[in-house]
Amino acid sequence: MSDEGGSGENDGNDDTASDERAGRLKEKEERLEKQERELERTERELEEREQELLERREETVELREQLEDKEAEFEEREANIDDRETALDERERELEQRAAELDQRERTLQEYVGDQIADLEGSVRSSIDDSVSAAVKRHAGGGGGRFSRIGGLVLGFVGMALVVGGVVVALSIRHPDIPAILSSDLRNLAAATVLVFSGLAANAAAVAGS
Repeated sequence: MSDEGGSGENDGNDDTASDERAGRLKEKEERLEKQERELERTERELEEREQELLERREETVELREQLEDKEAEFEEREANIDDRETALDERERELEQRAAELDQRERTLQEYVGDQIADLEGSVRSSIDDSVSAAVKRHAGGGGGRFSRIGGLVLGFVGMALVVGGVVVALSIRHPDIPAILSSDLRNLAAATVLVFSGLAANAAAVAGS
């Protein structure tokens, strides 16, 4: 009897131990499943993060390429600006040199024109003095001339008008306020010379013929 009772008790203990072991295994299995799910979730998060990092890397590479292109564009633009600045500096030097040459030419022309005007003024005064002296001598001597008194006066008036016109044209070269008849100073000087000498010739003819 006692042996059977002991055997039943041992069987009960074995069942209890087996249940406890099964419970622990189940808990461990559940814990492992939970850990596996967490690991899977972590893996998905890592994959998503990795994908995000890859996308960011691609964006960074693309942005870097854009920045490099922009930098190259800026460098090219800066080089163009430097070339343009150099060209403008060269043009400025050329203009300054040309202005200096024009100033020198203007000074030379002014000196030449001044000398010519002085010569014209001297010729006019000398011709007038000679004409007056010759007329006085002729009238004092009582000699007759080729022209009548009226003809001589008209010719003398025309001559004086030509001389005055030539002097005015010559003065217009030195004084901008006086309107010039031609666009070039040399042409105006030539016209003034022709007018003055034509007037002098007319005066001389009037004096000689009176």
